[in-house]
Amino acid sequence: MNRERVDRSRNTVGRINKYLLISCFVFVIVAVAMFFKTRIFLENAVKTDDRIIEIASKASPSPNSTSYFPVAEYTLPEGIVVRIKSSMVANSDSYKKDDNISVYYDPAQPHVFRINKFSRIWFETIVCCVLGGLALLAIPFNLFILKFGRMLR
Repeated sequence: MNRERVDRSRNTVGRINKYLLISCFVFVIVAVAMFFKTRIFLENAVKTDDRIIEIASKASPSPNSTSYFPVAEYTLPEGIVVRIKSSMVANSDSYKKDDNISVYYDPAQPHVFRINKFSRIWFETIVCCVLGGLALLAIPFNLFILKFGRMLR
């Protein structure tokens, strides 16, 4: 009976490690794709300086919490004014009305933009790398638990 329990534990840990390894590879592949997508965007993008015209707010699902989004305007070389609203939440004190802000935008699609801050440009890539790294680090942890967990019983 005890031998069956050990075999089941090994099989379970083996399956968990297999899924962690697969998820690690998926996150790494997505991170590499996001990296190149961002690089291509930055190579083709035009940098412009904007002015924040307002800070839009939206009530968050959690109680007593509000999300803030900077809204800016910039003028294209053709004279067309483009109004943009960041999709990433900001702290209430991160941006103020009439602050200057630097933005990269796609000339073919002026509403596709990224605020010129490292965290705003590379956020998705960083998240995928961190999640892939955590999945990879969990594998030796599971093997450690499998090996030394039996000794602790």
